[in-house]
Amino acid sequence: MIDSFTVEKQLERSSGVVTATLTDESGTAVPLATVTALTLTLYDQGTRAIINSRRNQNVLNANGVTYGASNGLVTWLVRPADMACVSGAPEEVHVALFTCKWEGGLKERAWRVMLPIENIPYV
Repeated sequence: MIDSFTVEKQLERSSGVVTATLTDESGTAVPLATVTALTLTLYDQGTRAIINSRRNQNVLNANGVTYGASNGLVTWLVRPADMACVSGAPEEVHVALFTCKWEGGLKERAWRVMLPIENIPYV
C-alpha cells in the first residue's frame, strides 16, 4: 500500500522519474486490466496553486505516466514544467496527488508524492 513518500530535493525545472507500486489491501499488485481511472493533481504545498495544468488529469497510460500491465508499477516522467517554482520562496514542495480506481470504481486508493524543489535564480 502507498500513502505518501518524499523524493530527494531537485533543482527547479529539472526532469526526472518517480515510481511507485500500487497494491490492494492484501499487498497484491493491482493489475492494469482492473484499473478504471488514474488521475494526478499537482500543486504547490504552500500556496495550493495548481502546477502545469495538472488538476485531476487523466494519467492512465497518458500524460507522461505509465501503469504496468501486471505489476502495478506506476512510472511518472516528471517534466521541467512540473518542477517550476511558483511561490518565489527559496524552496518549495510540490505535492503530486495520485488517485486510482479499480474493479469498476468499487476500490480506490490515493497517495501523495512530495517533491522538494530548490528555486534557483535565472531559471
